[in-house]
Amino acid sequence: MKYAKSSEAWLDTSRGQAVLSAEKVQLDHAMTTLFGRSVLQIGGWGGSLLTPAPHWRSGVLGPARNVDVRCELSALPLAGNSVDAVLLAHSLELAPSAHSLLREVDRALSARGQLLILGFNPYSVWGLWQWLVRRYPALPQGTRPLRSGRIQDWLRLLDYEVVACQRFGPTRQPPRWLRQPLRWLRPVTGWFAPVYLIRARKRRIPANMVRRPVWQRSAVAGMDGVATRSSARVVVPLSPPGSTR
Repeated sequence: MKYAKSSEAWLDTSRGQAVLSAEKVQLDHAMTTLFGRSVLQIGGWGGSLLTPAPHWRSGVLGPARNVDVRCELSALPLAGNSVDAVLLAHSLELAPSAHSLLREVDRALSARGQLLILGFNPYSVWGLWQWLVRRYPALPQGTRPLRSGRIQDWLRLLDYEVVACQRFGPTRQPPRWLRQPLRWLRPVTGWFAPVYLIRARKRRIPANMVRRPVWQRSAVAGMDGVATRSSARVVVPLSPPGSTR
């Protein structure tokens, strides 16, 4: 609960509002790539960040106050294989156990479920400040930033396909004399952006019983006593040498 309170206070700052605006832009684009009928946000980060289509069923779960269903992150009140898409809005780095939360989400996702993960980059300026100056943290108190590569490794172990990993953050317009050099350095500076969004989906194919075609079933039945074209052949033994018929 203390993590939820600290994140709410941080989001009321100008930095928090700038991060929320940048995240909503990325999520609005990511929502157009999802398919299904149910999508849930785990964690009350900024209230509801999802703007699903009218045919989607959506909701927010977590220990914060601004959620639809209050629950612990280590025990989600969801049935197995019941959700088509899940957004983890900075939940892994605020949860007491990131592994337990990821396993719970994997249990609730359907066989072709999709997963969106928002997180802070520990190698950004904010992440380094959080690690070096613990008395004046740049991120919400209690945040433990996780490397995007580490999360992707966890997802692959759970048999997920990582579709994309986007790094972004609130940016200010640089001076005119810096715009051209920064344009060429953009592929490098992107690795130090403060926020990332990982998109992944399950690679498990539901096992459906396939019935044998009728013509194959009749052929197999012929082996049990019903004459077929191949089983109706007659073998004539050869006569011994010198014998006459």
